Amino acid sequence: MSTENGSDGSQLRREVRRIDLIMIALGSIVGVGWLFATGRAANMAGPASLISWVIGGIAALSIALVYAELGSLLPEAGATVRYPHFSHGSLAGFSIGWAQWVSFAATPAAESREVINFLTPHWNWMNSHKTHEALFAIPLILVFVAINAFAVKIFARVTTMATIVKLILPPVTIVERFDVCVLGPQAACASVEPSFVS
Repeated sequence: MSTENGSDGSQLRREVRRIDLIMIALGSIVGVGWLFATGRAANMAGPASLISWVIGGIAALSIALVYAELGSLLPEAGATVRYPHFSHGSLAGFSIGWAQWVSFAATPAAESREVINFLTPHWNWMNSHKTHEALFAIPLILVFVAINAFAVKIFARVTTMATIVKLILPPVTIVERFDVCVLGPQAACASVEPSFVS
């Protein structure tokens, strides 16, 4: 564990490994919404939904390449806020900083909602009343907030494990759907959501 001097002379400790930083970035890109978004998009647009995923992937890759280039040219902490500040002034940096803060503040609630969406079909007691979902969501949000706020090392390790799961599930889903749709009876392919979601 190395230390660095902060701008005010305080000691900053590096407790997050490189792999943890990579997994935090990947985890924020992947998210858990794909579990449901792919099925909903396929139900609405059918096979044409693949085109939207390709377009979205190209757009995300373009943004990633821009940030990679800017990161090598201007290695500054807080790049999302600093780069607009450099190019468009203080108001742009301030606005994007607040927008990012609101986004981060809403993330625990969104993540807990997706966990509940994932678990509801498997836990019948949650289907009976919305109050049960809220009673489960509130402690879940508190756990997410506590992990993020109080323990950087724990946050990094938990995020690394969660991201590994999120990166393993898409290929497993593709293989499972291929097995069901191509090798199984055609009627089994009517549901586009994987069996672990429904």
